[in-house]
Amino acid sequence: MGVSFAWIFGLVVVVISEGPDFDFSNRLGHMRELGWGGPTLPVEEIHDYPDPETFYLRYSKGNRPVVIKGGARVSPAFSKWTDEYLSSIENATNEPVLADTSGKKTQFWTFGEYLEFYKKEKLYMVYSVPKALRSDVHLPPPLRCGGYEDKLADTVMWFSNGGTKTVLHIDDVDNINCVFSGSKEALMIEYPKYKDKVKLDPRGGYSNVDVDKVDFNQFPEFSEIEYHVAKIESGDCFFMPLKWFHVIRSYERNIAVNIWYKPLEQFNRSDCEHLDSKPDPPSLDKYFFKSEDGAYTQDKWPQRRENDEKEEEDDGPPDDLREYFSNMIEDESSSLTLVGLVSQMRRDKKLMSPGIRWISEMDDIAAQFFAVLDSNSDGFIYKEEIYLISPENEEKLEELASSLEDYLDMQKKDQ
Repeated sequence: MGVSFAWIFGLVVVVISEGPDFDFSNRLGHMRELGWGGPTLPVEEIHDYPDPETFYLRYSKGNRPVVIKGGARVSPAFSKWTDEYLSSIENATNEPVLADTSGKKTQFWTFGEYLEFYKKEKLYMVYSVPKALRSDVHLPPPLRCGGYEDKLADTVMWFSNGGTKTVLHIDDVDNINCVFSGSKEALMIEYPKYKDKVKLDPRGGYSNVDVDKVDFNQFPEFSEIEYHVAKIESGDCFFMPLKWFHVIRSYERNIAVNIWYKPLEQFNRSDCEHLDSKPDPPSLDKYFFKSEDGAYTQDKWPQRRENDEKEEEDDGPPDDLREYFSNMIEDESSSLTLVGLVSQMRRDKKLMSPGIRWISEMDDIAAQFFAVLDSNSDGFIYKEEIYLISPENEEKLEELASSLEDYLDMQKKDQ
């Protein structure tokens, strides 16, 4: 605490300021759950989707979160997605998914294995919706025209047996999250208002605060913040504007699907005059999500040149890893998710030469590639992140490429 003196109209005034040694432990909420005891503001609830232009003006452009009560009920997934039903879709059960274990280790499973073990092993799946299940999920009505279809980034399934929570973090995209089973609570902090107060880890878009036990002496900023709280029940959808700080807690058997998309710069009203030409029903399998497939093709494999003459390349990992991963992303405004990175590597004929199988160890290496490239840990890789990669992380990429080559060589020896 700092003490200073000032003369005001002939009086001595003592000014007390909170210095670096100030004790914040007496503040309400110290060592309690984030938001406990702090001023909280309710999030608006509506009982029907607004039309796309109203949604754009009031919520997306207006930077306002909203809960759409009953919004998830428009999708068949709300009534169909029992464990028994999900296990019966053979094309889905064979798809690889990524999940965290109770020991916080991330690994790949088939979706069928996940369904078998998620309750026993306390698994938490955060991964792109299996393609065989996308016909059960409808694109939320406000996104069906106006230009949103060209901004779709990814669709992710959040699946657990409950009791999960996220860290406090931000996303660089707008988000509509629909809950098909269980319930969620979203604790949010308005980004424009508090962007200079809430400190994020320099390695990514998240805070190091313990959301279950906030130490105000270590993180005093959280004692002086307003919180927005939303309750999302089964059958509801929830819109969160980009970059709002948030923590999501999930309860009971919990399945949700969210749509990440880039915000519109301007609403295209004329696009809504042609709704008859839009997909009907508007299921997710009929839409293109940029971060999954990118624009990488075999002719973009990085080529080495010497004296302007193309050399013959060996099979295996590329020499220029930055160029290789950058070519997976269409342009500066597009992005790549983990599932997109894995799917492109698996389809890469240069990497997966005849006789080479994609094995689980290669899934792990791909996940590590992604973790190194995703510098802000927001679940997306952008070209800029690849361009700005540090020398230290570039060495990590080379080490991973070497490990990948070892697995390829072992398979070649067995042929």
